[in-house]
Amino acid sequence: LGLVTRPGEPDTLPYSPVTLADFEREFCDDRFWGRSGERFSGDARFLVSALRSLCGARAARAFDIEVFDLAARLYPADNLADKRAILTPHWWDAEERAFLAETIKSGRGLFRFADVGANSGLYTLYAKSAAAAAGRAFAAICVEPDPTMADRLAFNLAANGLQGEARIVRAAAAAADGTLRLAVDPARRGSTRIDAAGAIEVAAAPLAALLMGELYDALKIDIEGGETAALGAYFAATREALRPRLILAELAHDGDGALQRLIDDRDRLAPLRALRSRLH
Repeated sequence: LGLVTRPGEPDTLPYSPVTLADFEREFCDDRFWGRSGERFSGDARFLVSALRSLCGARAARAFDIEVFDLAARLYPADNLADKRAILTPHWWDAEERAFLAETIKSGRGLFRFADVGANSGLYTLYAKSAAAAAGRAFAAICVEPDPTMADRLAFNLAANGLQGEARIVRAAAAAADGTLRLAVDPARRGSTRIDAAGAIEVAAAPLAALLMGELYDALKIDIEGGETAALGAYFAATREALRPRLILAELAHDGDGALQRLIDDRDRLAPLRALRSRLH
């Protein structure tokens, strides 16, 4: 447990019993207190990143933790999302998760979630926790083609008894049925991507087929550059009534702007509640 703050007058630092108790409870690695109140500190975030290795973030082993009130076995040494969830949970896709929580709270009945590029299952675990807090039943489909990450995902779902609520599809989301090759970096599991020269061959299927024509309330897609092809085919094959209210999409690999142009097509995206970028 560590506290990092910017320099300041002594009477503004959190030395009172109340603020120290708040710090311990909230793991405030990204907070700074002053006369203007609590505010985000970029310097603190940088310094905390430097402390990660001292806290075991690079240890080549799994960590069993509680995240979003659920159990998870995470591997911070080879998975950036896991590392952030362990050491800086306040920053891990906070804005995107806020959109997802708002969508869950605003509805009633069964909440259906599609996690495409599910990785270790953090988004699915968060959606499950938020649905439970909102008093909603939960069902999910988790699409993950990397065999190692699919195994880790299965473990995390089973650790919480979610096998009956979350279905795993070990395939790549693509524009058409077939097979594709994956390039996998064992040191950066979150960077697995479709690559004709990749070492692993996996099954591929279009999103419309993976979702089997069912209505999902929210869809998150983070497939390292394959988002444009997968979403383009999905919009072409799916009528508006079956499109999710919320889509969270990774835009970091949209170098030619194709995905952004797809997003800007209001006719296609009219039913969508929002579309966010820069998932981690």
